[in-house]
Amino acid sequence: MKIKRFMALALILLLTGCKDVTLQVNNAYDPPRITRAPIEGKWTIIKTIFTPENRLDDFSYKKYIGNDLIISSKAVIIDKAVIHKPSFQIRRVNSNLLLEREFNTTKESMGIKGDYLYIIDIYDNENKCFEVYREKDDLAYININGIFMQIKKTSDQVTDKDIENFS
Repeated sequence: MKIKRFMALALILLLTGCKDVTLQVNNAYDPPRITRAPIEGKWTIIKTIFTPENRLDDFSYKKYIGNDLIISSKAVIIDKAVIHKPSFQIRRVNSNLLLEREFNTTKESMGIKGDYLYIIDIYDNENKCFEVYREKDDLAYININGIFMQIKKTSDQVTDKDIENFS
């Protein structure tokens, strides 16, 4: 029995020791390209939400309600801002922690029901222009000029003609 174990061990050492093994490890990787915007579609501002920091005494925020937004991989059009060929970054965060840390409020006071939000950063070249907080596929929040707004998706499809009409 000892001889069989010795022979098996010697055979393993002999077979693995005969070849010069070199490992090549490439630490660089390319992140996947997003070909479709994470929140692609036509959106409408349906409500403004106030946090303790952005309480407004005037009614300048009312001009935003009912305005349409377009978010696609070809262009993003939000409140007179047009971003051609935007890039996106998405991450998932705990909604309570985010709202307490960033806006000094709770998800209940904002009307958010989900435990997690997806934050979609919209970039023009390397500059972050907008941050969208998606709760559901058809419901999200956006901060425009210091005013937190709830947006609702009205259409999944964005055509080139839609982008031309909005621009």
